[in-house]
Amino acid sequence: MVGRPPSVSSAVKEFIESRPFLKECLSLGLVNFSAMTRYLQIELGKRGFEASLGAIKMALIRLREELKKEYTSLDSRIRTIIASSVMELQTDLVVISAYRNVVLHKMPHVMKIMGKARFFQLTQGTVTFTIIAAREVSRDVINLLGKENIMEYLDDQTAIVIISPEEITKVPGVIALISTVLASNNINITQIISCYRETILVCNREQASKAYSILENMIMTARRTAVSNVT
Repeated sequence: MVGRPPSVSSAVKEFIESRPFLKECLSLGLVNFSAMTRYLQIELGKRGFEASLGAIKMALIRLREELKKEYTSLDSRIRTIIASSVMELQTDLVVISAYRNVVLHKMPHVMKIMGKARFFQLTQGTVTFTIIAAREVSRDVINLLGKENIMEYLDDQTAIVIISPEEITKVPGVIALISTVLASNNINITQIISCYRETILVCNREQASKAYSILENMIMTARRTAVSNVT
């Protein structure tokens, strides 16, 4: 049995939901409905879905009202978490990615190095382990695992540790906002780790001060907004 074709509303919603930038602009009312309607008619047509301009425009208007309510509520929760966050820096780090089976075999010795390190993060993947460690223990890690078992080595790394209230584990979009703000400023995150209330962003040392300044400004802006809303 052939499934029923999607409605205009569902086709438009599915398209917008898959494009976060368009979704946010629509939520904020920053779009020209006529221009977006023409764009959607072309894009949906490429996917074999035909609809009139009038039907698409009406679907957009209804979707905008729906998204506006969702965005206002979620954005407020995200900004509250950002305003309550604090940051710290861990400098002079390295990132080492090594074969998983090698690290597992050496795990007792890895744990000893971890115990004495100023900073040490261990993340397991399906093929590798990635270690983010203070430079002063990097030689110990390399000697333990063997150079031939290391798939990638990144030097001159800095970690920005963002400590947030526990609500961060329940509210979607906080990490997305942080990473989007950094990406829009051409800052590359080499590693990102979530550890309960802590979000650890690792980037090249040359970009770390700029990244820290941007995030600090975002936190302070969120705090000023929170205060003005109260008063």
